[in-house]
Amino acid sequence: MVEIKECKFVKSIFEKNDYLIGIFSTKDTNVPKAAYGKYSTPNNISFTAVGYNLPNTDAVLVDFEGEWQKTQYGYQLKVDNYVEKVPRTRDGVIAYLSSGLIKGVGPKIAEAIVNKFGKDTLEIIDKEPNKLLEIKGISESKLSNIVQSISDNKELKEIITYLAPFGVSNKKSALIYKKFGNEAIKTIKKQPFKLCEISGFGFRTVDAIAQKSNCNLDDKLRIQCGIRCALDDGEATGHLFLPEVELNDAVYKLLNHNFTEEKVTVQMIEEEMKQNIKDGVLIIDDDNVYKRELWEYEKNTAQNIANILNNSVCFIANIDKEIELTQKKFNTILSTSQIMAIKMCFSNPFSIITGGPGTGKTTVLRFILDIYNRINKGKNILLAAPTGLAARRMTEATGMEAFTLHSALKLYHAEDEENKWKENSERLEYDFIIVDEASMLDMKLMDELMSRIAKNAHVLFVGDVDQLPSVGAGNVLREMINCGEIATTHLDTVFRQAEMSRIALNAHAINNGSVRLNYGPDFSFVDIGSEHMLESITKIYKEEVDEAGIENVQVLSPFRKRGNSGTITLNEEIRNIINPNSQSDGSTKKFRIGDKVMQIKNTEHICNGDIGFVKKITKDEDGEQMIAVGFSGDREEFYSMEDTDKLELAFATTIHKSQGSEFNTVIIPILKEQYIMLRRNLIYTAVTRAKKKIILVGERNALFMAIGKNDIGKRNTRLGEQIVECYSKCSKKKKIV
Repeated sequence: MVEIKECKFVKSIFEKNDYLIGIFSTKDTNVPKAAYGKYSTPNNISFTAVGYNLPNTDAVLVDFEGEWQKTQYGYQLKVDNYVEKVPRTRDGVIAYLSSGLIKGVGPKIAEAIVNKFGKDTLEIIDKEPNKLLEIKGISESKLSNIVQSISDNKELKEIITYLAPFGVSNKKSALIYKKFGNEAIKTIKKQPFKLCEISGFGFRTVDAIAQKSNCNLDDKLRIQCGIRCALDDGEATGHLFLPEVELNDAVYKLLNHNFTEEKVTVQMIEEEMKQNIKDGVLIIDDDNVYKRELWEYEKNTAQNIANILNNSVCFIANIDKEIELTQKKFNTILSTSQIMAIKMCFSNPFSIITGGPGTGKTTVLRFILDIYNRINKGKNILLAAPTGLAARRMTEATGMEAFTLHSALKLYHAEDEENKWKENSERLEYDFIIVDEASMLDMKLMDELMSRIAKNAHVLFVGDVDQLPSVGAGNVLREMINCGEIATTHLDTVFRQAEMSRIALNAHAINNGSVRLNYGPDFSFVDIGSEHMLESITKIYKEEVDEAGIENVQVLSPFRKRGNSGTITLNEEIRNIINPNSQSDGSTKKFRIGDKVMQIKNTEHICNGDIGFVKKITKDEDGEQMIAVGFSGDREEFYSMEDTDKLELAFATTIHKSQGSEFNTVIIPILKEQYIMLRRNLIYTAVTRAKKKIILVGERNALFMAIGKNDIGKRNTRLGEQIVECYSKCSKKKKIV
C-alpha cells in the first residue's frame, strides 16, 4: 500500500456509476517517474488515479492510499482509501464551501461566512454551527441542511469507501446511513444481510459484502434473503409465485453458487421456508409459494372484481335505438363486433374490449361515452390509462379529460423508496370508470385500482391483449379475458383495408405470424450487420429528425444494455451527433441543453414515461445547479442534481417503455444477437407505436425469427382462477340471501 499526499483534482477522463478515472496533481515525490503524466510541471507531478467516489473538485486536497498498477494506458493509482483536506487559505475555504459538497451553500454565502469568521471558519462550522445564523441568508432550515450535509459527508465517507467496490451507489450508501446511523459500518461488517431490509439491495450484492467480512454462509438470515431473492427473480420475469419444488432448487443453487462444497443443505432451506410461512412472510397456496404482498394483490383483486360482477347493472332498454342515433350523429356505420362491444358494456357491470390497430376501439369508446352521457346525465366518469402519453391520446380521441392511473389514484414514489408508493386509500368516487391500454396493468397497480373502486361502479377495460404484457409481475388483461367470467368483445374487423397504412396492415400480418410484409415509403427495412448498427441508426435518425423534427422521431430497441443496439449505447451515440457537447451552454456531466429525456419515476406533476427536452441549466439562490425540462402541455419541471436520477436519455427507449405511446416515426434495430428477446408480441408492440413511418434496421432473419416465435411467455399467476372462485362464492351468497 502506497500513500500519495496532498493531491488535487485536475480533470476527469471517465466517470460512470460513481467510478472515476481522473488526472490529479501533487508535489509528493512518492509518485514513481513511470507514472508521471503529461500535465506534470517542474513544480507539480500529474498522475492518473482510478477508484470509486473520488473527489472531482479542486476545492479539496486529498491523501490517497492505494496500489500502482500497470495498464495499457500506463501506470495508474488504484485508490483504496482517501482523506480529504481543505486548503486553509481564504480562497481555498470559499472554494470548498461552495463546491457543492455542502448543501445550501453557494459562492455568495460561502464568501459571507469566510468574511465573518476568517481563519476560524472550519472550526466554527464543525463545533459551533449555530453561529452561522449570524450570516444573512442562513435560516434555521438552511443551517439544518448545512449541518446535516457536513455530518453526512463525514459519516458516509467510510460507508461509501467500504461499499464502492461492490457497485453500491452514494445514494444507496445514504439509505444505509439513514436506517442504521452510527451503527452502519458495524452492521455492514457484522450483520450484512440486514441490508436486504433496504429497498434496492439485492441478495447477490449483499452476499458479496458478507463474504468479504467472512460471515457464516449458513446464517439463517442469509438463507431467508436467498429465498426472498429467488422470489424476487421470479417476480422480475413476471411471476407472482414459484412452485415450491422449483423455489427450493433455485434457492439451493443461489446459496451454494461458486463453492466447491455444499454450504447450505436442502433441509436448512426447507426449515427456513417453513418458518417464513409460519411467520406469514410467505404464503403457500396449492404447493405454490408467494411473497405475502403478491398473494394479497392477486386475492384482493379477484375478490373486488367478483364484487363488481355480482352487481346488477342498469340496462338500457332501447340500446339499439341509441346506437342508431349515435351512428347518425357521428356519420359512422359500426361493424357487428363494435355494436356487440357497446351492448356488452351497457349490459354488464364489468366488461372488456380488446382488438388490434385499426379495429375501431377508439370509435367504440366515443360511442359508449356519447350514449352514457346522454342517458346518465350528471353521473361522474373517469377516463384513465397507465401512462401520461396514453392518457393524453385518450383525451385527444374522446374530447374528455383523461388521467394517468397514478394521478387518479394519487400514487407517487415515496422518498428514498424505489419500489414503494406513498400510502393513499381515497376511494374513487366515479360512477363509470374506463381504463385504456389495459395490457400494461401489472398486479400491484391493478390491486391498487380495484381496491379503490366502489362496488356499484360500472367498469370498462380497453386494450390489445396481443401486445407485450406488463413490465411488472402478472398478466392481468389476459387472465381476466381467459377466466370466462368477464364479458369480453374481440374487435376483429380491420376497417378500410385499401386505405390503411402499411403500418396497420403489417401489424396484423405480424400478429398472425406472417413474414410476407408490405414494404414501401412508410414501412421499410434497411439490411445491415451488427458491426455497422450504430453508424446506420445515427445516420437514419438524423435524416428523419431533419425531415420530421426531433419530437416526432423515436428509436425503440428490445434491450437497454446489450451491445450496439441497446438504448444506453444508442443514446450516447445519437446525442453526440444530434446534440454535441458544448462547454459554453452550462451543460452538466450527465445532461446537456437540448437533450431528449424521459421521466422514469412518477411524481405529483410528471408521470413515468413522459418525454421532454432539457431547456436550460441554471443555478438556484444557493448556487446549486438545476435542470429545467420542458414537457408537453407547456409543463416545465426543475430538477436538482440529486433529482436527475428521475431522468434518463430518451433519443432511444426500450420497446417495453414505449407501451401506451405513439410517435410519427419509429426506428427499430433488430439483430439475431437479440434472440433472447425476439418474440412476435415484441415486434408487434414496437410496430404499433408508429403513426406514419416504420424503419426496421438490421437482419431480416432476425425479424423472421421474431415473427415465428409466438412464445408469449407463461407467467405464474392464478388471477383468472381466483376470479372464478370468488365470483362463484359471491353468486352462492346472493342466491342464499
